[in-house]
Parts: sequence; C-alpha cells; structure tokens
Amino acid sequence: MKQYAFASFAAMICAAGIFAGSGKIPDFSGNWSLNSDKSSMGTTGYRWAASKLMVEQAANRLSIKRFIQKPDGQGMVFIDTLALDGKDCDNSIADSKKFVRGEWAKDSSSLIITMKTAYVRKGESREIITTEIWKLADKGKKLSIDFATRSAQKERQETYSYYKVKKEK
Repeated sequence: MKQYAFASFAAMICAAGIFAGSGKIPDFSGNWSLNSDKSSMGTTGYRWAASKLMVEQAANRLSIKRFIQKPDGQGMVFIDTLALDGKDCDNSIADSKKFVRGEWAKDSSSLIITMKTAYVRKGESREIITTEIWKLADKGKKLSIDFATRSAQKERQETYSYYKVKKEK
C-alpha cells in the first residue's frame, strides 16, 4: 500500500513538472522603447532598429507598429499584422511583396516571426528574408528580439533590447 501511495505521489509530481514547464503564451502587447545600451547592433543596425514599438496582441493575431529614425533624421513607420498560427499574411507595400508569418516556439516561451520581402531595384529582382525571435523577461517588462536577415548582398545578426513604457495617465 505504501508503494502504491508513493508511486501515485511521484506520478503527480512528474505531471506537475511537465505542465508547469509548458507555461503560458507570452503577451507582447504594449509600448516598447529601444534600450541601445543593452542591444548589440552591428555597424548598420542603428539604421533599421525600431526606436519604438507599439504592439497589440489579441487571440491569434499580432499587430506591430515600428518607428524607425533614419540617420538623416527622417522618421518612418512600418506596420505588420500577422497571424500566430504559422500562416503567411500579406503585408505588401507599394511595389514590394511582403509576407509575414508568426509561430510559437515548441515550448511556447518565444515567438518566431519570419518575413519575406521581394522587390525590384535597378531592374533586378531581390529578396530579403528576416527572422525575429521575440522573448519576454523580467515579468514582461523587457523584450528581447534576436534579429537575423539575409539577402544576396549580405547577412546580418543583431539583438535588440526593449523596455516596456508605462502608459501616461
């Protein structure tokens, strides 16, 4: 009888460990500001790192508004909307075809965003493939984005660190 009780107790502990490890899907919603000191950007990263992100996450969708300040002072805003189920979403702009896909990592602790952009420059077709891995830390107050992009011309890897901005009253 003692052996049966011990085996049942051990099984419950193992099951609790398995379910505790599965975790809850992170919610990236909020306003985020780039922490340049904590980010590792190459020599060109400062050009394309968003200084601010506005993220809305609801059900199985994510909307990202990226605010980018170019070195010449010109500001740009890029908006991506994607499903979080691994299906491509068309985010094409002007004469560039852009497809964005979001899917959860196997352990659901991070979000993997893949973007494929095709465009024509000087009569030549080009493609850029970008992968971002989003992770929350410090009880959802910090966002880390591992960024990798590749094209026929070059490859680049960087890590962007953001902190959550409290809403003003």
